[in-house]
Amino acid sequence: MDFTTASDTEVSLWQRQWRQRMASWYGQHEYSDAEIAAVTGPVLARHADPHTATVRALAGDGGPPRGLVAISLRPNAGQTVGVLDDIWVDPAHRRAGIGRAALADAIAWCRPRAGQLELVCDPDDPATMALVRGYPLRSQVMRKPLSTAPAIADGLVARPLAEDEFPGWRAAEVGVYASNLRESGALAPATARTLSEQVHAQLLPDGFATPDTSLYAIEDPSVIRASDERRYVAAIWIRHHCPGQVSYVYAVTVPSDLRGRGYGRAAMLAAETATLATGDRYIALNVFGHNAPAMALYSKLDYHVVSQRRFLDI
Repeated sequence: MDFTTASDTEVSLWQRQWRQRMASWYGQHEYSDAEIAAVTGPVLARHADPHTATVRALAGDGGPPRGLVAISLRPNAGQTVGVLDDIWVDPAHRRAGIGRAALADAIAWCRPRAGQLELVCDPDDPATMALVRGYPLRSQVMRKPLSTAPAIADGLVARPLAEDEFPGWRAAEVGVYASNLRESGALAPATARTLSEQVHAQLLPDGFATPDTSLYAIEDPSVIRASDERRYVAAIWIRHHCPGQVSYVYAVTVPSDLRGRGYGRAAMLAAETATLATGDRYIALNVFGHNAPAMALYSKLDYHVVSQRRFLDI
């Protein structure tokens, strides 16, 4: 099966169909128009430049193409990553191996241009998951609609992080995020630390006073004593008023020696209460694929998976 560069007509066909499928995919998760535009905009911007993207077609014997594959390149911490933006197969020609041929074509196109191929997947699409399930899960976006403020477990207290606790919390979070980037396979150690510093500087430009930001600590008086240097058993960082009335959990942290006691759950429930207090209607997060305990917790709290990101070394 030979894919070739798509014609202008075929590219227009792909863009029209792709926009419709993106609206359906994210719309079923109650994404607003602004949120859908934030997902699709960067892809369309890459495809506006022939140096960073291509659409390739499998000829349809004189009719419409039997399949289309869209591929692009994006920078990632000083490196270039190939992105499989879409595979579409004409319904009349499905189950004939066209999807796998399209993936092989994408890999061949990216190989001289990038070291990895990134796949953003709809976990509710059986055909897509059958194609990519064997590739490592790097991360997934999870989301939950909110209605009522939950109560945390008896004996635990949720309170705002104190300003004098902020420097130590931030330093620890930079290290944790860098470690997650390394463990996920996304970046080398030195690059991961640099990127973590950059991300925290960007997301917390005013430090403790950054607008639309909540930082909460969970206390357990039965564990933390007045003489302890450690003053809380968990901490959570939330950004409010993202497009679509969404609050985004950037980090939830429980010291390794205190895990498995319900402190992470309490932090997440505190974040839901804080979210509703700001007027936001949804809470969302991105969790690394290697963090199975966190994914299990979020699932138990009724977060649903919106999208998955997988990577293939090429």
